[in-house]
Amino acid sequence: MNVLAIDTAGHVTGVGLYDAARGRMRRAVSWHSQRRQTTELAVHVQSLMRTLDMRIDCIDLLAVSTGPGSTYTGVRIGLSLAKGMSQGRTPAIPLVGVSSLSLLLDGPYRLARQVAPEALLVGVLPAGRGNQLWTALAAAAPWQDPAAGDLEAGPDAEFMAWLDARVADHPAGDIWICGPLSPALRTQVDAMAGVVCLHEDPAVHDVARLAARAWRDWRREPAVAAPGRLTPFYVSPL
Repeated sequence: MNVLAIDTAGHVTGVGLYDAARGRMRRAVSWHSQRRQTTELAVHVQSLMRTLDMRIDCIDLLAVSTGPGSTYTGVRIGLSLAKGMSQGRTPAIPLVGVSSLSLLLDGPYRLARQVAPEALLVGVLPAGRGNQLWTALAAAAPWQDPAAGDLEAGPDAEFMAWLDARVADHPAGDIWICGPLSPALRTQVDAMAGVVCLHEDPAVHDVARLAARAWRDWRREPAVAAPGRLTPFYVSPL
């Protein structure tokens, strides 16, 4: 299955073609778009397809990051292009969205299931104006993509108070913070016993891999691949 992935949620924009049957990227390109996705994104997708000598008919699944992201405009541009490509073919190409929090939590979750099944994973993203957006997932629990109703948001002090309460609930430790923290917030978190900071910026291959997995697991649910129902995962600054 050929998966064309588009990631515009972060400071680095990426496009790539993923071979789901072999579990590897055939080719991926990433660049610092500096808010130029409108003019650059489609050009890079076309260049990728030409390099691989592929037509749109060869694409089995489209994957796109849905945010939250560093720029709301970038997320919308990626979604708009993916929806246009999906609906521009008959029959439409299935389209799956992947949230930024799912991308942050997926790798640590799979690792924790093997080495620290009692761990509590905390996905955190900056929400602007000195605020944080976060959600928690127990390694022992079944995987669940974070939804808007699962999120908490507030200033740094509120996040730290929430984290203090979680530490009290987990005296044995094993709380994993997954996501980018400001230097000041990182200093506070590093001083907490039993709390470990893990962060690796997701790449476009992660978007493709998670979308392929979702399509494999949920392909009998039409809503998953209905482009018109896919919207940005966006949280307004507090």
